[in-house]
Amino acid sequence: MALIRRKRTKASESSQTTNQSSQTEKIKTVKSKLGNKKVVIDDIQFDSILESRYYQYLKDLRDHKEIDHFELQPEFILIQPYEKYGKKYRATKYIADFKIYRSDKETDFYLVDTKGFITADFAIKRKLFDSKYPDIELYLITYDSVTQEWCTLEELDKRRKQSKKDKAKTK
Repeated sequence: MALIRRKRTKASESSQTTNQSSQTEKIKTVKSKLGNKKVVIDDIQFDSILESRYYQYLKDLRDHKEIDHFELQPEFILIQPYEKYGKKYRATKYIADFKIYRSDKETDFYLVDTKGFITADFAIKRKLFDSKYPDIELYLITYDSVTQEWCTLEELDKRRKQSKKDKAKTK
């Protein structure tokens, strides 16, 4: 199954090498507007290290038949293009990081967006997305460095709040 390639493939300035699953992959990094480092793996540019690590995780799940396949950057139209007072407006799109197909059903899929935090821009797009596509599951995934596992952003927030409460009780 061929993967959808990212549209952005600029060459990066700095590079580092990582050894993952007994094969060496070249990783290039560049800083983005949110302070994330853009990373290139398998000739695909990712917007953050977190997103690139989740891509590697998905490849592992696919290889172990835990998921059927996945696509990169699926697009969803939130607002159609329109014209008002003679001015043309482009469509407003939401582009998820990954579209993941479950191994038990070909047509059953869900979306994943890797996030360290929620921006105001994303919060609005999430509401528009949920309104227009109520039947599509969208998960915000992050990596919990304490438990060293992938979890939803909501789960991580709950863990952090509980940890704060526990620390306050011990004082």
